[in-house]
Amino acid sequence: MHLPKLGSTVLLIFACSFIPMLVAAATDPLSGLPLFPGASVSVAPQSQQLCGITMRSVQYVVSGATAKPVDFFHRALPGASTWSIANGYVTAFLTPNGQAIVKVLSGAPHSYTIVYGSYSKPVTVSQVRTGVC
Repeated sequence: MHLPKLGSTVLLIFACSFIPMLVAAATDPLSGLPLFPGASVSVAPQSQQLCGITMRSVQYVVSGATAKPVDFFHRALPGASTWSIANGYVTAFLTPNGQAIVKVLSGAPHSYTIVYGSYSKPVTVSQVRTGVC
């Protein structure tokens, strides 16, 4: 008996069921932004206010990275506003809708701290950079 079509159908159903789990596992649940490979939570979610807008954030650490998080986020967040502060030690990416942010803090070689954040209302780059409403 020859069942290549059935085998292909079963494989397709398996792939369609499994792939969303992979995508979900690779996303920060707070911001919805893609997780940098190897990142692990180091500080529980926190809240703060910016111009009366609540921002919730969570901090991750990465050790022994072979890829650079800044390059990863440039590819993963097309259209995001990007800027650097602290002499390039911190690079921030604000999503086009102004409701999610990721900040990459460079530390020792191949070690990074990555902060993911989500705003309750859209913010602008100027508000985030200056704290002025």
